[in-house]
Amino acid sequence: MKASPDLPDSAVFDTHVHVFRRGEGLVEGRRYTPGYDALPETLLAKMASSGIDRAILVQPSFLGTDNRFLLSAIEDHPGRFHGVAVTAPDLPESALAELKARGVVGIRLNLIGLPVDDFASRHGGLVAALARQDMVLEIQAEGVQWQTILPVLEQGETRVLIDHFGRTAPGASSRGFEALLAAAVRNTAFWFKVSAPYRLAPGMAARCAERLVGTLGVDRIVWGSDWPATQFEGRHDYADTLSWLEEWIPDAEARQQVLARNPGLLYRFATIG
Repeated sequence: MKASPDLPDSAVFDTHVHVFRRGEGLVEGRRYTPGYDALPETLLAKMASSGIDRAILVQPSFLGTDNRFLLSAIEDHPGRFHGVAVTAPDLPESALAELKARGVVGIRLNLIGLPVDDFASRHGGLVAALARQDMVLEIQAEGVQWQTILPVLEQGETRVLIDHFGRTAPGASSRGFEALLAAAVRNTAFWFKVSAPYRLAPGMAARCAERLVGTLGVDRIVWGSDWPATQFEGRHDYADTLSWLEEWIPDAEARQQVLARNPGLLYRFATIG
């Protein structure tokens, strides 16, 4: 998939944002209901004010598998947005290919608070199909969940993006973060997204970033603003999220790699020399 002609390979990416309109497509049993709109036009204005060129729209959990608003935003703003959708585990591969043709570059699993003992049987087919379609599997999980999930993921060739630092503290009794790092050392298909420090315990994000960079360098790290910070709205502005990245990765050249080169490689947007 080539980059849009008006956006060079050096375009800066925000790899984690959400768009939605209040009251539309809400799934039953959701844990959160936003009382406001997060519209693509508002997001584009935020991005422009901070020098961000492109964004990956991530389907929010409260919309379930209804990806219509996400797909519409991609269609309405060609070259600016691509998507990470949420689907049923048994989605036919032909439907997955159709999503890819419409600008979807990956599928997200949000496993927070869910049992994962059946991860292989429930999600193994989707994981394999994503590899065949050359798409990304994005996972939000935490703690001891990683001990069950990672052996399954390491059996295949699917590119895996770990959400929000892995939502696990270095040194925790679960050893989840250590398991993530070890898997990433063994397998170059594992990537990390540095984002949403408020979804972790205070100070944890900086500790995670230090371990990630110290162990892996920055070659497989991408950044996301997590706009509009669902459940944490109003506590920070968009610019704050970039200032956090400066703290986690102080070197300007390394930071530019995280913002521009790495997303292009992860999502296969262009051949970058």
